[in-house]
Amino acid sequence: AEANKKFGDVFTMKMFSQRLTFLIGPDAHNMFFRASEEEASQAEVYKFMTPVFGPGIVYDAPIKVRVQQMKFVSGSLKANQLKSYIPKITGEAETYFDKWADSGEVNLLEALSELTILTASRCLMGREVRENMFEQVANLYSDLDGGITPLTVFYPSAPTPAHRRRNAARAE
Repeated sequence: AEANKKFGDVFTMKMFSQRLTFLIGPDAHNMFFRASEEEASQAEVYKFMTPVFGPGIVYDAPIKVRVQQMKFVSGSLKANQLKSYIPKITGEAETYFDKWADSGEVNLLEALSELTILTASRCLMGREVRENMFEQVANLYSDLDGGITPLTVFYPSAPTPAHRRRNAARAE
């Protein structure tokens, strides 16, 4: 907040061995997401994600290949498609919460992460994956997600347990 007041909506600062540029607010975000690859390289920004997706996938792919990959995924995220997910998400949430007791304690982060994987697998991977492979897929997603830590941004190949689990999940 202090740097934002001092430097404005876009500013860069050095953190460890990297220069980090901060984009504060929707106008600054739009500038980044609408810029051409030459103006603002998303591949450069997201290179720490290569160990999650794998080599040649998304941000590690050449721009022409990346555009094709993003088009493949983006169809699932268009407004008309998102509307079709509402009954699926509602059904998953109702089934999930019906199993809860009337009182007690839960780890909210874990519970909502599990519910997110349930709804995402139902909507994006289909009924077959959700009903027949859910536990396996959920465990893999959990390990991939757990392998994205603040350290990952600066040292994506650090030999940590989280990164080893992430790498094994990606290989699986």
